[in-house]
Amino acid sequence: MAGMFAAWPRRISIAFAAVVGCLALLVFASAVVKAEPLVASWYGPGFEGATTASGEPFDPYDYTAAHKTYEFGTRLIVTYEGRSVVVRINDRGPYVAGRDLDLSQGAAEYIGLTAVGVATVNVETAAPGTPTGPYGGTKKVRREAPAAQPEEPVDNTGQRPADNEQAGANQQEKARQDFADIGEDQYALADQYEDEVVEQAVPPAPPAPKPAVPVLPPEPEPVALEAPPVELAVPNSTIERRVELNVAAPPAPAPEQPIETAIVEPSAEEELEPIIESAMKEEPTPVAEEEPAPVAKESPEPGVQAAGDEEAPEPEKPEGPGGITVLPDTGGGPFGALVGGVLLLGAGIVVRAVRR
Repeated sequence: MAGMFAAWPRRISIAFAAVVGCLALLVFASAVVKAEPLVASWYGPGFEGATTASGEPFDPYDYTAAHKTYEFGTRLIVTYEGRSVVVRINDRGPYVAGRDLDLSQGAAEYIGLTAVGVATVNVETAAPGTPTGPYGGTKKVRREAPAAQPEEPVDNTGQRPADNEQAGANQQEKARQDFADIGEDQYALADQYEDEVVEQAVPPAPPAPKPAVPVLPPEPEPVALEAPPVELAVPNSTIERRVELNVAAPPAPAPEQPIETAIVEPSAEEELEPIIESAMKEEPTPVAEEEPAPVAKESPEPGVQAAGDEEAPEPEKPEGPGGITVLPDTGGGPFGALVGGVLLLGAGIVVRAVRR
C-alpha cells in the first residue's frame, strides 16, 4: 500500500505533463495558418450604396469581401500573382456555382483581379485585429556571424614590425611556438557562431497596374445560378441587386406551413345550434285544409226552389183517370216520430188530470 501511494505523485506529474503538452500542441496547431485556394471574382458597378448582408452600406473601394459561410468581421489575406491584400467579410455571396469569394472593386484592383475577372487566389485567415488594406507580410533574413580576424603578432618590445617583412615572419613563428601549448580551444573560430535568423517586415508590393477597362466577371449560365436565402433578399440590398443583374437566382418563396387545429368536442348547446338554425331557415310545411263534409240538402217542398240551386225543370205530374192529378207517395212520416208524439201527448193529458 505504501508503495502504491508513493507512486501516485509520479503518476499525477506524468498526467499533468501530458495535459500541458496536448494544450501546447493545440495552441501551436491553431496558430498554424494554411493557405487555401479559392475561386474569386469581384463586384462593384451597380452595387454602390446597397445594403450588405451585415447591414452596412456597400463601398466599392473599401477592402471588403463576400463569402457564404465566414462570420462577419473575419479578416482574410488574399494573394494573387505575388500581391496580397487584407479584406473584411461583410456580405454574403457569390451565388454562382464554381465561385467561392467575391472581392470589392478596390481590393480586386490592388491585386490585379480586375484584369481577368475570375481567378484562383490563395486565402489565409488573419488575426481579428489585422488592419485591412495592402499586405506585405514578413520574411526571414539569415544574419551571418562576422568572420574572426587573425591577431597580428607582436614582438617582446610591443612594437609591430610592419616595415620589415622578415622580422614579421619571425615574430609570427615565435608566437605560434609560444602559444602552442595553450590549445586551439582558446581561439574563437568563425564556425563556432551560429547564423541568427531575424524576421523583417516586407513592404507591400506596389499595386498592379489598373486596366483601362476593368474586365467584369463573365455572365454565368442560368443553370449555374444559386438561390440566396429568402431572409437576405430585402429591398435595396446587394442580394436583390445580384438577382436584378442576373448573377443570382431568385429566392424561392417560403413554403406555407400547415395550420394545426386542435380537435375540440362540441358541447350540447353547440350541437343544437345548427339544428335550430336549419329549422329556422326551412319554410313551414303547408297544412292541407280539410274539405268540409258534404251537407245533405233537405229536399225542398214541392214547387219551392232551394237557394243557390239552379232552376230545375218541374217534374211532370202524372194524371189519373178523368184528369185528376195523382200526387207521388212520400211514404208518410217516420214511425218513431209518430210514436214519440203520441207518448208526449199522453203524458200531457195525464199531468193535466193530476193537477185538477
